[in-house]
Amino acid sequence: MNETNDKIIAALDLGSQTFRLAIAVCSNKGIEVKGSWLENVRLGQGLSATGQIGTEAFQRGISALQKFKRIIKDTVNSPKNSPIIRAVGTAALRRAENADLFVKKALETGIDIDILSEEQEAVLAATGVLSTLEEISKDHWTDNKPIIIIDAGGGSTEISVCSSSGIIQWTSIEIGAVRLTEDYFKDSPSPPSPQNLRKMTERVRHELERALDERVYPASLGILVGSGGTATTVAAMELGMKSYTPWKIRGMRIPSERLEQWIIRLSQMTKSQKDSICGLEPERSDIILSGIVIIYQALKKLGLPELVVSDGGLLLGLLTSTIKKECTSHAEPSCPGGIYV
Repeated sequence: MNETNDKIIAALDLGSQTFRLAIAVCSNKGIEVKGSWLENVRLGQGLSATGQIGTEAFQRGISALQKFKRIIKDTVNSPKNSPIIRAVGTAALRRAENADLFVKKALETGIDIDILSEEQEAVLAATGVLSTLEEISKDHWTDNKPIIIIDAGGGSTEISVCSSSGIIQWTSIEIGAVRLTEDYFKDSPSPPSPQNLRKMTERVRHELERALDERVYPASLGILVGSGGTATTVAAMELGMKSYTPWKIRGMRIPSERLEQWIIRLSQMTKSQKDSICGLEPERSDIILSGIVIIYQALKKLGLPELVVSDGGLLLGLLTSTIKKECTSHAEPSCPGGIYV
């Protein structure tokens, strides 16, 4: 990284469950991703009850940013090349009454956070997903069928209808894996009671009924694409992954019946049993059931038979859009499979 004209891009996706970092170098040789990192921060923990980021979650978030800043410094390792850092916050920072204080403390670490609107989040996430789907969805673009993208996050769920050129329409629903788990399973036994699972499922159905009107019914759709932690985690669980490998799950198809089977299985397991599932991070094991219920109910509502998994999403959309803005050399990815983070 000695060329003075190299651009170092650091993208940070600060979600309600996880904080993620990706670093790429843009040069006349192409775009090279130097690495990606993830911290399970759970910034949105307790937010539904208090309206604020709790003390412990606040400190976890700042500690993760301090760690990321050290990683960026160690990766760049050049006094001639100052990194371009773009960090964005999503649902938890949109909702928290003390979000301004968190942003102020984050700035002391050297990271300036831009809190995205729901629309900005949907657009960036769709940008990341669409960059991974050229081959997967080629037949659907030929048939002029739009696709629908769902990202069941920690604090909210974003749903976008897209053509090959970008978003046609979008919606954000105030349900997410962390939020639903806290609302219905926090005081529930492990495994959760059938009554609480039923109540949560009914709420998800109700919210989807309101969000998915006749404009996005299955007659006009090609495929449902899942991005974000819930979708990639269930794909990793299907494959029994011991370590996350994005190129193995890009384009993976999961039948609706398999999602239903995971819901049944997970709803009968204790947390310690879920912690032993290959592909499921222990930090996500208590919320994965809620996330899968959201995706499964969306498939049922839309009448679609399977989920297509994309490893793209907000982080990749943020990285690629920043590269497009900051790198004037029109560099291409250094690996033929595209950009993986």
